[in-house]
Amino acid sequence: MNILLVGATGFVGGHLLRALQQAGHSVIATCRKPRSQGWPGVQWQALDLGRLAADPGCWVFPESVDLVINAAGLLSVDAAELSRVQDQGARALFDLAAHHGVRVLQISALGASAQSDVPFLASKGAADDYLLSLGVPAVVLRPSLVVGEGGASSAWLAGLSPWPLIPLLDLNAQLQPVHIDDLVGAVLAVLRQWPAESLVLPLVGPAPMRLAQVIDHLRVAQGWRAGRYLQAPLLGLGGWLGDRLGWRALNSQSIALAQRDNVADPEVLASVCGYTAAPLASRLQG
Repeated sequence: MNILLVGATGFVGGHLLRALQQAGHSVIATCRKPRSQGWPGVQWQALDLGRLAADPGCWVFPESVDLVINAAGLLSVDAAELSRVQDQGARALFDLAAHHGVRVLQISALGASAQSDVPFLASKGAADDYLLSLGVPAVVLRPSLVVGEGGASSAWLAGLSPWPLIPLLDLNAQLQPVHIDDLVGAVLAVLRQWPAESLVLPLVGPAPMRLAQVIDHLRVAQGWRAGRYLQAPLLGLGGWLGDRLGWRALNSQSIALAQRDNVADPEVLASVCGYTAAPLASRLQG
């Protein structure tokens, strides 16, 4: 299959690029500043979704593309920038795909909704809704927290894991994290069994867990015992500081996400393409 992979140098995009190549697909990879080192056989194109939002004619959609995978995303607290890139830029990309009759796989986020009070989720949700309204064959994949090498959230959690007493803003919020290998596996499974109708698919781990349990899995993988945790409401000030210092993993949006449940039914994905994510602990120890 000829695949246009947008956002190919990001955390998710980089892992997808490697897997798509290994699976025998031909890939046209895009990012804001193209690079080709280490990726023989990949065609690179410059594509800035923020610029595409303002000028849809600034980029020519490639010929002979069978599928667009949009893996572009921002870890930003700038609501206007998020809207420009993750919503308006994505819409321009989807319009081009629809014009050329090309199906689309959108990598979104669990909890995405145009009505969300978290700008990251609101911009993703608005783009998802627009894509599904176009009539083009489309799948919106909404993963929970993705853990793995190269991820900003993973690096932050791994940095916390050796602490003797770990402060958390909320000790009870539940999530169903997935390893990056399972996100890649889910994408490949969807490509093998593309659904008959456009739809939204959550990608989650087998069972809900608290953030402390996620960190404990990281601790065990590093040879540490289970940690001790302290609820620290003032940690919210770290989000304020992160906004001002441009921190990717700790900012007001990540703080907001950490305070709410983020769960879904893993059987929804399994019923469509037969894929079930592995328990996070088994991935980290494997």
